[in-house]
Amino acid sequence: AHLTDPLTQGHGEFVFDDLSVGSQQYEWLRQELETPAFRTAEDTVVMLHEGPHSIGENAMPPFAHPQRTDEVDDYGDLVGIRYD
Repeated sequence: AHLTDPLTQGHGEFVFDDLSVGSQQYEWLRQELETPAFRTAEDTVVMLHEGPHSIGENAMPPFAHPQRTDEVDDYGDLVGIRYD
C-alpha cells in the first residue's frame, strides 16, 4: 500500500455516502419509495450490508460515518490507516 498517496492505497477503501436527511442518497430513496411501482408492489425486499441489530465490537454501527485514524511509528512516519 502507498500510504502517502490516497489514490494508490490499494484495496480496502470504501465510499461512505452521506445518508442524512436532504442528502442525495436520502432524496433518491425518498423518490423511489414514492413511485407507483413501489407503492403497489406486492412484496418489498430490503437488503443491508450489515444487519440493523447488534454487530459486535469489531464493526462500525450501520450507517455511521467512519473516522480515519492514521497510525505512525516512533518517528512520526505514516505506517497504517484504519477507519473506526
